[in-house]
Amino acid sequence: MGKDGSSCGCTIGLIIAVLVLRICWSIGKEWDINPVIIFISAFVVLVILLYLVGMVIEHFDSKRNQKYNEIQTKYPKAFAKYLAENGQSDPTKAPITFRNSVVKRQEIIWENEELALVKEEESRKRKEEEDKQTRLNNELKLIECQFPNGTRLLKERFPLYNVEYLVRNKALISNLEDEYKVEQERKREEEEKKKKENRIRLAPGAPKVLLSKVQSWERLYGSFHYTWLFYYYPTTCDFEPPYQDRENRRTVWNFKNDPERNIIPAIHERAIDLVIPQIKQKLNDTFGVEYLQFLTLVCLPASTKVKNIARYDEFSVRLCEETGMANGYIHTYVVKDGMSKKHPENHTGHSIQPVIEFDKSFFKGKLVLLFDDVVTKGETMLKYKSDMEKMGATVIGGICIGKTKHERPIQQRFVNLDEDIPLF
Repeated sequence: MGKDGSSCGCTIGLIIAVLVLRICWSIGKEWDINPVIIFISAFVVLVILLYLVGMVIEHFDSKRNQKYNEIQTKYPKAFAKYLAENGQSDPTKAPITFRNSVVKRQEIIWENEELALVKEEESRKRKEEEDKQTRLNNELKLIECQFPNGTRLLKERFPLYNVEYLVRNKALISNLEDEYKVEQERKREEEEKKKKENRIRLAPGAPKVLLSKVQSWERLYGSFHYTWLFYYYPTTCDFEPPYQDRENRRTVWNFKNDPERNIIPAIHERAIDLVIPQIKQKLNDTFGVEYLQFLTLVCLPASTKVKNIARYDEFSVRLCEETGMANGYIHTYVVKDGMSKKHPENHTGHSIQPVIEFDKSFFKGKLVLLFDDVVTKGETMLKYKSDMEKMGATVIGGICIGKTKHERPIQQRFVNLDEDIPLF
């Protein structure tokens, strides 16, 4: 209370004291008792009553404060919200009216509010955690795209990693990526050095070795060695070949990829996927992996530039990458398309061969392996053998996918590596 309140209290107390004294004086006169004794007795009684009243008030205040503190402890979130709503900042300095309102509120209200606030906070924390995890995952994806090998190495070194740890250690991942690149470059240089040394060691005897390796292949007109993957039975045969031979024939068509057949790219890809492993295996078995690096693959050009690209562009690159052979396809050019004798613009009565040009400087001194999709009489292969030799190349042999045959098959020489997956 302020100074005015204190003055007012003192005045009231003084008036009460005067009234009590006056009453005691009247009683003393009437009963013939000393008024001072009566006053002192009344004062003692009054003090005792005030003490008892104070004890009762203190008891109820203690109970109220105990309940107030209990609610504050038991429902901290709901209490804090109620405190703020009532314009209070310090619960220890809150007025009695506020404390009474806190105690009078039903327990169920406090409990429901507390549960609601707890769920709300849990939901908020969960959302924050999810947002944080999403942000970390996005950052990690960027780091993995930027430093794929560094990320992999850090994961291997610290198996108990988490996303946050990886994101936090982006600098370390970057360093590991640089170290990996340096190590890979060192290994590549060592491999190149070994390959170079191996090539220098094998190069002098390579022509003789390669020529000796093809002696087990079939001979074409007694001098040229060639081989194939399976027999090719054209539709002009007077019998229906077995299922596997029909599938082999379809593989050849899909590999040829002639535009008039409208073969979709996926089917041509499947044919390449089927053929390359078998050619690679046959070459490895014949020459050995270390000698394939001395060979240059020359695909016998198709009749037109469009057909040549559709047939050999992807095939030659993939086969050479997987075997180590040099690619002669990119040094062979169809400068003028050929025509079949049935072509409406061909009035000569016979087929017109395409005009082919070669990069003669490239083929000079090369050890050439000829490739064709199908060999029938072998005249085209012998022609290109002659062309290669005129440019100073040594033709080791020829390989093709199919060899034309019109007689009924006695045995199958080809096993479909992808038999469970249809070609169409």
